[in-house]
Amino acid sequence: MPTTFPPEIAKFVEDQLKTGQFVDENALLTAALEDFREIKDRHNELRERIQLSKSQAAQGDAAPLDIDAIIAELDSETDANGLPQ
Repeated sequence: MPTTFPPEIAKFVEDQLKTGQFVDENALLTAALEDFREIKDRHNELRERIQLSKSQAAQGDAAPLDIDAIIAELDSETDANGLPQ
């Protein structure tokens, strides 16, 4: 399916293809959409977990957050670019 992109996206696609990481535009778009789907899934899961936490907190069932542990967990789940592994 032929696709027309705005100039800045077309340049990005061209640059990514030049790296040799993708055999063609279709492979690049497939990888990008797979990443997007994973990000959306993780976002939805996070929203559900936040709602659950809010409900638990409203019922008095809450514990203090360990921000260092949260950051460590997030770091272990992402690559150097902050993308899911």
